[in-house]
Amino acid sequence: MIITITSYPGTTTKELSKLLALQAGLRYFSDAEIKKRIAVETNLPIEKIKEEEFTEKIKQIIEQEAKKMI
Repeated sequence: MIITITSYPGTTTKELSKLLALQAGLRYFSDAEIKKRIAVETNLPIEKIKEEEFTEKIKQIIEQEAKKMI
């Protein structure tokens, strides 16, 4: 199961997401983790990782993580 929560910066979305994952027995996986992984794989600084340029790679990483949960 994948639950995606989005909101405006500074609205404690990260904390809420972590609590929800903990309560539901799910793994918390943030966009920052995805960006770090792409940065390592592409040898680019994190600041250069733009979501619109790496949409397919982001989808692949999310799918890989979802398969780990099965």
